[in-house]
Formats: sequence, C-alpha cells, structure tokens
Amino acid sequence: MPTNNSITAGQSGVFAVNPLPAGSAFASGVLPQWAPSDPTVVLTPSSDGTQCTAAVPPGNTAAFNLQSSYTRQSDGQTITDVVTVTVIPASGPPTGNEPTSLSISQLS
Repeated sequence: MPTNNSITAGQSGVFAVNPLPAGSAFASGVLPQWAPSDPTVVLTPSSDGTQCTAAVPPGNTAAFNLQSSYTRQSDGQTITDVVTVTVIPASGPPTGNEPTSLSISQLS
C-alpha cells in the first residue's frame, strides 16, 4: 500500500494524525475531526479519531485535500493539518474488445 499520500480510484487509504510536539496528547474524550475537500470521498474515522480511512469512488481522478483538526481544551484554539492526496486512475478492463497493450513477435 502506498505511503506517499495517494489512493487508487475505487480503493481506500488509511491516514493517521499525531499530536505535536512529541509527548503531547489529545484531551480525554475530545476527538480530532477529519474532512475531505472532495464531497465524494467517504471518510471513516477510527473510534479514537487518530486514524481515518478515506474511500475514493471509482472513476474519480481529482486530487483532494484531507484535513484533520482538533480544538484544544486549554484555550479553545483549533489546530489543523492538511495533506494533498493524489488519486491514481484505476486500470480497468478494456472497453469492448480493445487491446490494452501490444506485443511484436518475429514471424520469419
């Protein structure tokens, strides 16, 4: 599975959000939120909000932004991070009986 912020159309990818700096933690009961810039991408966050599965519909070829946000309980400030996710076109079966590649062979 790629780890370069890309998903093949018709498949899904799992992303994680980590609190920074190292050693910091999300407040108990307060979950990070996830949002895609493309409304056709379906998100399924984990129960603790630190991971999210993003499902890209078949035929989708547009990159999208994936945002995670968290509202700090200490001061009410919302912090965010955004990554751009590239959508790789799916290679599907040929249309009709058209070839998908060629091969040359010597006959004599």
